[in-house]
Amino acid sequence: MAYSTTDATVLMTDYVEPDVRDSFQEEENTFKAFMEGPKVRTNVRGRRISFNIAPNPSYGSLAEGSALPVGGAGGEIEAKVFYFNQFMVGEINKEVLEQDNDKAIIGLLSNRQTRDNVTFRQRQNVWMFGNGSGSLAVIASSVTTTIVMGGDYGSENIIAGSRLWFYTSAGVRRVGGGAVTSTVLTNDSLSGGTTITVDQVPNDLAATDYAVYENSSALAPHGLAYHVDDASGTWFTINTATYPTIKATVHDAASNPLLPGMIDLTQAKARKRTGVNVPVNDRAIISHVTQEYNYRQLGYELFRNVAASGNNKLDLGFPGAAHNGMRWKLDLNCQRSVLYGLKLSDFAIVFIRLPGFYALANGDKLWQKPTEGGVYDRLQFAICARYDLVCRERRNQWRIINLPYPSGI
Repeated sequence: MAYSTTDATVLMTDYVEPDVRDSFQEEENTFKAFMEGPKVRTNVRGRRISFNIAPNPSYGSLAEGSALPVGGAGGEIEAKVFYFNQFMVGEINKEVLEQDNDKAIIGLLSNRQTRDNVTFRQRQNVWMFGNGSGSLAVIASSVTTTIVMGGDYGSENIIAGSRLWFYTSAGVRRVGGGAVTSTVLTNDSLSGGTTITVDQVPNDLAATDYAVYENSSALAPHGLAYHVDDASGTWFTINTATYPTIKATVHDAASNPLLPGMIDLTQAKARKRTGVNVPVNDRAIISHVTQEYNYRQLGYELFRNVAASGNNKLDLGFPGAAHNGMRWKLDLNCQRSVLYGLKLSDFAIVFIRLPGFYALANGDKLWQKPTEGGVYDRLQFAICARYDLVCRERRNQWRIINLPYPSGI
């Protein structure tokens, strides 16, 4: 019998690609933009930001010798901005670490730390579009431990293995049948679905309930849904029902499709707060790819001439989108039905600690996992940040809500 390749395989070495390829996206476009902008420190007492809320009402066009107008004064109020603690813990068996040598195609520990750092920053990007509640997804329907998520996000912000609590739309925790923590077993979002399965749930879940990480309700940084809003309520420590000038501009599309005139109308509404002398060099539109796609379709409906002479490619697409000189930035963590118009320099990261590896009191950034009376044969590390996002000029920001969008994007 001839010596075959099957026989020879026991003497062959393996060829292994030297890189680990991504099979999903973990971008942090908006968080990165804010991190590249102003960053200011705070402490447990909060950072105070003052706002002028009324001009001096005193005035008079007087005849000669008349008494001066009754004196008056404008007014100021202040907001206090604190910070929120954000953590992610990585864990690796010590036996794996002891094999972290030059026979591995990559550093086993460094790879895990690098990947977790990417995921941690992507989680911060999710919060950049939230309202501070920590909501990851909104329930559309549920049957025992199978839950279908709805809204703009479906289940895409939930990672399999996450530990969740559920809250009503009014912010009350669901504890029917006993308070439980639900561990996510599966999530079909990467294949286009919106369904998760969990190991256990409260027995009183209902549509419009939302999911958060355990112990994390209302402890996420405040994102654009919080800052770019015109609802009356509490914004930081200011009651915007009492001080309505401390608001942004919001236009409800009411499920009507995006049109250039709708953006113009929203900008015109915003100028009632901002004034008309507003430069565009620091302003940007931020949206999910769905709304940029809708906007591009409007451009394709225009009659246009394509110069063929000298071109070596036929390109009927537009290289980029903009409106009234405003840059158009894309972010897959933005709500699909929303379009934001922002003055980016008005936002600042207020922090005690920027994202980085957590250190113990002795400076160690890697430690043995403790257990009662001893330790596990495992090592842990953590990534943390202590910060919040603040908008120092809400009046300069606008948002269009309830825009329709195509499915499958």
